[in-house]
Amino acid sequence: MNVRRFGWLVCGMVTAVVGAGCGTVADTTGSGSDLIPIQLGLQTGGAATLPIVIAERDGLFAKHGIAVEQVETKTDLLNAAFASKSIEVAFQTPVFYATAFQRGQKLQPFCGLTQRDWATIVVRADSGVPVAAGTDYRATTAALSGKVVGVAALGGSNDRALQSIVGLVGQDPRAFSTIAVGAGAPAVAAFRAGQIDALVASPFTNQALVGSGEGKIVFGFADNAPDQYRQAIYTAFGAPADWLATNRNAAQRFCAAMEDAYGVIRAQGPSGGLDSLLESEYGLAEPVTRAEVVKAGGPLDQFGTQITCEQIGSALSLALANGVLKEPVPTCEEILWKP
Repeated sequence: MNVRRFGWLVCGMVTAVVGAGCGTVADTTGSGSDLIPIQLGLQTGGAATLPIVIAERDGLFAKHGIAVEQVETKTDLLNAAFASKSIEVAFQTPVFYATAFQRGQKLQPFCGLTQRDWATIVVRADSGVPVAAGTDYRATTAALSGKVVGVAALGGSNDRALQSIVGLVGQDPRAFSTIAVGAGAPAVAAFRAGQIDALVASPFTNQALVGSGEGKIVFGFADNAPDQYRQAIYTAFGAPADWLATNRNAAQRFCAAMEDAYGVIRAQGPSGGLDSLLESEYGLAEPVTRAEVVKAGGPLDQFGTQITCEQIGSALSLALANGVLKEPVPTCEEILWKP
């Protein structure tokens, strides 16, 4: 991936101190190009970037008349990157867009990315924690009692979701303890070092642990959580309302490119056509791990451009119930972009 880093110290700090915007990054596609430039903020290395990698590899952006420049942007700097016009599009959760709205920054989701929360609970392969049976997961969460569960960040979305699903079945979330272990390699290291008994992990961390034979997935939010979780969209591409108002065509072309990329994933995943990409871009060296990623019902099935008010409403209601959002919560009609 050809990625530029968001220059927070050079650009964002100037914006914050003197109120001067940095302006949109110049079109890098060359003079005379008919491609519409888009600056896309993202964090590299995560499973959610796979459609973007494929769109770049297969020329899908150019096919739809856009040139996408990828700007590596940490999650906690996304608002500043949008405000300074260093990026125009990024992907985040409905809660992110709602929180921005509450602060007076109108960012609107316009294209679906991951349709459901694809996080899972992973335990050691020889653990006695039982695998959840459908949406009856009481025995699974009860078996976590007295154990240490690793989450990316204390108070983060996965931590709060874990506390919520335990509370929904009348169990006490204080029966187990949670510690912050980060995501990706640090989380795997904590698991392997025995610092934690279970890990709330997202792709491709969970598949790597399963593929290596070290772990087993005992609960998946996309499959085992209550209906409201499974009805809520997890992440979507979004952009500032003023950019969408003047770049309607660019937004629609971007979403069309993503739909094509999702189609490639659906077509090539089961046949092994993504193997080399999963190994070179994401470090999934073991064939068994790649098989876990592309299997039917696996994480790649979660990609989709659909985004509805029902999906957003479910996500915001959950966030309010979990204490992630505070009243007043914006309505879907206020934040969802309608072309």
